[in-house]
Amino acid sequence: MGVNNSLPAEPLYVSSCACGEVQIEVRGEPAFVMTCFCDDCVSACYYVNEIAAAKGHKNIAGWEEGTKGVKCAMIHGAYMKVVKGKDQMTTFKCSEKAGNVRSYTTCCSTQLANAGGKFGPIALRPMMANTMQDAKSGVSFTRKAAARTMCGNANQEHVAAVPKDGVPCFKMAPWAMIFLMIKNVFLFFLQPGMGELAKDPVPWINGGTENVSAVVPLSAYQAMGHKLHAKADGEKKMM
Repeated sequence: MGVNNSLPAEPLYVSSCACGEVQIEVRGEPAFVMTCFCDDCVSACYYVNEIAAAKGHKNIAGWEEGTKGVKCAMIHGAYMKVVKGKDQMTTFKCSEKAGNVRSYTTCCSTQLANAGGKFGPIALRPMMANTMQDAKSGVSFTRKAAARTMCGNANQEHVAAVPKDGVPCFKMAPWAMIFLMIKNVFLFFLQPGMGELAKDPVPWINGGTENVSAVVPLSAYQAMGHKLHAKADGEKKMM
């Protein structure tokens, strides 16, 4: 089969939970790195960290250093493969009818994937950047975020507190980032064999929307200072 001919023989990065029981090989570079401040991503990150604290787990938190935003590396699903601990992953959503399925590990409550299931029309997936390291050296992935997004849908106290480090904040997502997403998807499919491989790029990472173990509670949104919550009917309603 020629499906894997265009992938590097060895992984470039490994995404691993805090205890090492779950490992995902990454055989391609991220399309870009971003930090998301939307109410769902921030509240989901808080929710997983609270699970870790309640269970006495030492996890890897998803926060970008010095902020309350979630730092993600956008990677094509076909570049990734779970090589250890597939049975240690569980799923959750931010509302009953949400199409976006997120996951964390049951062994140490580390969130590895920030979106899956019916997340968007493309196969790029945001992996938690803090869980990644160079596959050969083991050095942590330290690429700086290119942008901080969804700041208009954020707790404005969190936005005001971000460090003045030159990384721009956008109310939504910048057009340049949207262009990069589209560009990377089209370039991916031009590689031999990739179209076949990408038909079902991430069946392992978050699965479908029908077998989800939990929904982020309203209390997580409240704890992070958000005034809106994704209700089960799919609407955003004032608290």
